[in-house]
Amino acid sequence: MKGILIDVDYQTIKKGDVDFAIARIFFKTKEATIEAYDKNFFYYFYVEAKKSQLQNFGNFLKIEEVEKYFLGEKKKLCKVFVTHPKYAREELPFNVYGADIPFNRLYLMEKGLFPLRAYEFEINEEKELLSIKQLSKEEEEEIQKEIKLKTFCFDIEVR
Repeated sequence: MKGILIDVDYQTIKKGDVDFAIARIFFKTKEATIEAYDKNFFYYFYVEAKKSQLQNFGNFLKIEEVEKYFLGEKKKLCKVFVTHPKYAREELPFNVYGADIPFNRLYLMEKGLFPLRAYEFEINEEKELLSIKQLSKEEEEEIQKEIKLKTFCFDIEVR
């Protein structure tokens, strides 16, 4: 299928006592608006600690030791995967980076996707996203002409 990526959010699914965030991707095709789910993406953030120091904290799915640059300085960090973004906000006695990035933005960045761009995608009968690839500029222009978006809105935060 070919369509325009409209938005990404997540749906919370409970498994026992644990919440799981499942990425929900919205596409607009010539025929309809399609909802697809990506169950293979997990929210993550970085913690300035050793892996052994994090073993007793939180609902962590997986912890990887990585090296990242922070303000030009190379740091050894732990990339911490959680089943739901709310678990990233648990209090940790360490420096935490990236836990404030919204789920949808992290998903888009990680997958290299852009809203309102045209993609070719494949989903199964359970609406699980199997594959997605960006179309060429020519194909995208063709899809943009075929699919007419009817509404546009934006949110302004005012203080």
